Amino acid sequence: MPAEIQLLPCGYSACCSVDQCQFRATTLVRYTDNQGRPLQQWELCDRHADWLRVNSKNVREMDRPHRRVYGDTSARHPAARYRHQ
Repeated sequence: MPAEIQLLPCGYSACCSVDQCQFRATTLVRYTDNQGRPLQQWELCDRHADWLRVNSKNVREMDRPHRRVYGDTSARHPAARYRHQ
């Protein structure tokens, strides 16, 4: 049994990993060990992700507030300010 089940938003186009389900995946499910290392990852649609939330223990919703946005200049490398112009 995994130590934790992490639910993350799916950032790419994929089908649900459940057999014979043809819906689009909206959630990544990661099974992790006691130290947080991923053991297995699945892509699930809303229906199957909701089922997992209700019927499983140790489920943790994760979002990515620190995800870098392309074109954002505030996340530059610290050494970039020392380059000659």
